[in-house]
Amino acid sequence: MKSLLLLLLATTPAFAAEPTPVPAQDVVAGGKARVRLYAMRDHMLTVLTNAPCDDEFEGKIVVRQPEEVGTFTSRARAEQLGLVNTSLGIPETKTLRTYMGRDGLAWKPMYTEIVVDAGKPIIVSGNVPHDEIQCEPNPAVRFVPVAGQDYEFQMTTSWGFCSVEGSRVIAQNRTEKAPVFPARMGCMAPDIKTRADWPRHGQDYVAFLFTEGKLQYLRLSDPKAEPVTVDDTPANAPDFAQLLDDLSTTSGAEFCAVVPVDGYRSPLHEQYTAMLARRGTELPNVHSADVTVRRHMLQLYDIPMSMKAVRRYCMQLPVGGSSAAVAAD
Repeated sequence: MKSLLLLLLATTPAFAAEPTPVPAQDVVAGGKARVRLYAMRDHMLTVLTNAPCDDEFEGKIVVRQPEEVGTFTSRARAEQLGLVNTSLGIPETKTLRTYMGRDGLAWKPMYTEIVVDAGKPIIVSGNVPHDEIQCEPNPAVRFVPVAGQDYEFQMTTSWGFCSVEGSRVIAQNRTEKAPVFPARMGCMAPDIKTRADWPRHGQDYVAFLFTEGKLQYLRLSDPKAEPVTVDDTPANAPDFAQLLDDLSTTSGAEFCAVVPVDGYRSPLHEQYTAMLARRGTELPNVHSADVTVRRHMLQLYDIPMSMKAVRRYCMQLPVGGSSAAVAAD
């Protein structure tokens, strides 16, 4: 069953004939796990099975909507093309209902479910096959499925960032965040000596500038990226917390944050410090006060702190960062 399903998905770039559901007890007995993968026309997922890194894997599965399915393709037409959602019996979730509710009267394949070996790592990476939107680097996470458990993965683009989100499906309408980690993007340790090497190795280096009432952030590992500015308010705290969780699990993530003063507090900065506490030393980061940046960059005190100065400061720091805060000296 598994080999047929993997072969079918690996040789067709989307969704195929619906297989017979696999009972949960059979999944447990066979040392397997079930995984639901979501895709839209502008979001695709690639799954590498038994993959300790992205250039050493057993199988490759690409999940995306086929070109034959357009925005207003009817269910009848999709079924004529043999394109249907593939279900192996994973319970319904809020994410599933959200995806299926996006169609209105039109209908498109939105997901497929596969069976994978438990205890062996898989890598799930996302991409946007669209000329106007690029993910640099493509988000990728690694996790080890547990026998008998169900999971679901989707790619999202929000707040100017691309991410892959994973959940464990506990029961119908019950999920929890899957224990995912940054994907190892090369079986050989990359020779990263300067910040200029980071994009080449799929690393993700992000700068944050907190000022009174505002937050700016910039993906330093993407030379084409532009700063994003948001209001530092309680209303934005939940979305920012989700963004931080997504970014902190991307490959080689490292953060560099600058705040007005030591001990600074704000709604979004509280989310930032909470995330650091959860990730611990697993996430390299530097946390500096405004005065530290000015002294290092020789910036005058009567000029407002800018993301340009923060970028210069963060890029000259040693590769690998530090889990300890940089005190104002």
